[in-house]
Amino acid sequence: SFCHKLCNGANDIDDSYVFATWFYWSGTLNGQTYTHEHGDINIDLDCTPSPCDERIRVQPRAFLEGPLDRTAGLMGNGLSSLLPTDEPYSGLGFTHVGPGGGESFSPIILLVTGNDAIVDWVFLELRSALDNTQIIATRSALLQRDGDIVDMNGFSSVEFEGVATGDYYLTVRHRNHLGIMSLNTLSLSDTPMTVDFTDGSVATFGTAAQNIVAGQAAMVCANVNGDGSIDALDRGELWNNRSTAGYSRHDATCDGVTDAIDRGAAWNNRSRTEQLPQ
Repeated sequence: SFCHKLCNGANDIDDSYVFATWFYWSGTLNGQTYTHEHGDINIDLDCTPSPCDERIRVQPRAFLEGPLDRTAGLMGNGLSSLLPTDEPYSGLGFTHVGPGGGESFSPIILLVTGNDAIVDWVFLELRSALDNTQIIATRSALLQRDGDIVDMNGFSSVEFEGVATGDYYLTVRHRNHLGIMSLNTLSLSDTPMTVDFTDGSVATFGTAAQNIVAGQAAMVCANVNGDGSIDALDRGELWNNRSTAGYSRHDATCDGVTDAIDRGAAWNNRSRTEQLPQ
């Protein structure tokens, strides 16, 4: 609501705003009715915080092994012309919780080039500090070439609306890479916190949760059937879908084509399993 947005921007519970209006305006705001013609209007707001006013923001960083260029230290964005503008995870069997689900972005974001070009969608989870198998909230978000994970405007930190400040485990998942989770809880709030899974500064849950590619940690690729294990089933799916093109879960390298390179990645990562608590 209009009042909700204003109160979120207020420094105190009681705050005042001045609106420049250039037309006749009449309506009810915060329980009071205002009628005004041309000019400025002063409105005093007295907002009571509610759970909907709570939110946390996080700035994760992660690399996908599949599209990661070992020389440049950046991921390729070969899917830029193929990326769906609506989040794909709801249709892939991922379960959204809380504010997650239905995210979409404007196609103009795909015109961005360089380090901030969009590589793909990722799936974020906040898990309970008391039980790391309990998912509190999820969000679909966008992954840039340099590893930054951003919200739908293509540049800001990812917001979890309606989630209270507190300690959480953070999970990053992807449609054909093995997911990762922070080993320890993170104190998250409305002030964006950088959580970098690429440089070893944030330990991950489990054993060998990521691969090291040219000195940088990257999520393990080729979990193309999404069952959390890279095995003969994945290799079979890659063979059956060989030489196909498009935005596909079988494209482990995220370049728009399912080919021998993807099958090689599945072989190299055979027997790897997703290191997430169940």
